[in-house]
Amino acid sequence: MEVGQREIELRGGRIVLYTLASDKRGIWQARFRLGTDRTLVRRSTKTTDLAEAKRTAEELYEELRYKQRNNHPLKDQTFKQLADDYVRKAQRETLEGRLSNGRLVLVEGTLKRYLLPFFGKKPINSITTADFNDYDDWRLDYAGWRGAWTDLAGR
Repeated sequence: MEVGQREIELRGGRIVLYTLASDKRGIWQARFRLGTDRTLVRRSTKTTDLAEAKRTAEELYEELRYKQRNNHPLKDQTFKQLADDYVRKAQRETLEGRLSNGRLVLVEGTLKRYLLPFFGKKPINSITTADFNDYDDWRLDYAGWRGAWTDLAGR
């Protein structure tokens, strides 16, 4: 353990709260040991308050256990990761003759030009209707259509 680092165990070591010496703010991090396969998952509690960090860690632990029991991914998948999986599937289907090369080019281009720049880093499970509304506005600005539509409507 580095100088300045603190570590606290909960639930018999299944949850370990710790701070990093390199983090001057002292944000509590949590490490979770799940199941019999000893899977380790790390998350930030996003707080410097120990009592709040303990509560957050307990909640995160229960959420991770639920995900593990129900065969859900323990780490949030980003839009980019999902899009990459989809492109690989589309490439396979193109090689197998079930998808045209033109369709593959369209899918890859649409993702690269429009969807990935906006949604790429967002966790899939956090994308909301508000994000889609923001995307619509972003697309109008990106394509330069917002002014064009205003000009047409005003004529």
